[in-house]
Amino acid sequence: MKIHKRMRSHILVLGAVFVSVTNGFGAATLVENFEGLEFNDTLTPQVIDGVGGWADDETVDFSFLGMLNGSQAAVFGPIFEAPTGTEASLRHEVTRALAGTEVSLNFSVVGPDFLPGQQDGFGFSLWDGPTSLFSLSFEPPGGVGGGDLQIFWADSSGTPNTPTVPSDIFYALGYDLDMTFTASGANVDFSVDINGFVFGGTLAGAAGSNITDFSADYTQVDDGDSFLLFDNVSIIPEPQTAVLGLLALVGFGLRRRRC
Repeated sequence: MKIHKRMRSHILVLGAVFVSVTNGFGAATLVENFEGLEFNDTLTPQVIDGVGGWADDETVDFSFLGMLNGSQAAVFGPIFEAPTGTEASLRHEVTRALAGTEVSLNFSVVGPDFLPGQQDGFGFSLWDGPTSLFSLSFEPPGGVGGGDLQIFWADSSGTPNTPTVPSDIFYALGYDLDMTFTASGANVDFSVDINGFVFGGTLAGAAGSNITDFSADYTQVDDGDSFLLFDNVSIIPEPQTAVLGLLALVGFGLRRRRC
């Protein structure tokens, strides 16, 4: 079948634009299932710190490879007892605008302490250098007489906000988390979905903010040994953002070709 020269040129332009768009998105995304990291099944766990672009900020090892739902995953926290007040983050670089970003992952909190008020804290954050653009933190549930799961979110001011959490996710064995960030004028509206419980809010003045890092976070409340398991980390453009960006560039490519 013969292809008209102008049509062939259009196809080449479309192909070049598509490659440009996908390459640009690929360079600014993070997709990690930890399967590509070598798993050490000896008595000493395989440390994640310094592997695959991941780095924790502790002098002792807090990050290891483990298993979640039959899949290799990240273990973060003091598998062995750590002192009260210990705070740590496991970071990975990801460079993209906050607005138009979707973040999703699976996680589970293992071995929570059973006394009310002595439950270790875990969470996830998006950073712009040393500034936390958005953080989501969790207090794991206690045992009999313990507290319920608490969820807090905070913007760059660090002021915690607590949505009302339905009781049916208090004692879940695992969690599916999805967060989207959408530009709204000078602000960014966000939506969080955790096991079907959805809440949202607005990050004032954040429309021009850029993400430099994603982190998993841990705070030792007492001398316990709880830890966080997380897997299938995906930080990508929102679907509508990706489609609109592709269509805009395709239109530009065709218009440029006509000229």
